[in-house]
Amino acid sequence: MIRETDIKVADDWDLEVGPNGDLQIANASRTAVQDVMFRMRSQRGELKTQPDFGASLEAFIGQANTRELGRRMQSEIFRALTRDNRFAPATVRVEVAPIAHDEVVALIGLLDLVEGLSGSLIVSFRADLSDGNITLMR
Repeated sequence: MIRETDIKVADDWDLEVGPNGDLQIANASRTAVQDVMFRMRSQRGELKTQPDFGASLEAFIGQANTRELGRRMQSEIFRALTRDNRFAPATVRVEVAPIAHDEVVALIGLLDLVEGLSGSLIVSFRADLSDGNITLMR
């Protein structure tokens, strides 16, 4: 189960402020998306209090876009999502596929996330293997 609310951040990680000047609150689905992307954009060792946090996708920059690379990225993404029990392993599905010679797309399925909400949530992002840029896909 996930936290039902959190502070909402934009895709560029700026805090979202409403018209009244208050910080915006993210709903359960948006909180899950933010938690996924925070892990994908973080490198292991970046958070001193949680040295194993993050997917370290920058490690794949410059590598050939092969099936083996896809499998390694898939494994790293799964580990980053489940190592701290934020998402239970049984509720996470990860697929990584090449979409260009230096770019992959990752599809992450999150199943049965929040009590009272049915279905699943799909989070997808593009990872550029030439510069490490990670972009949430809508």
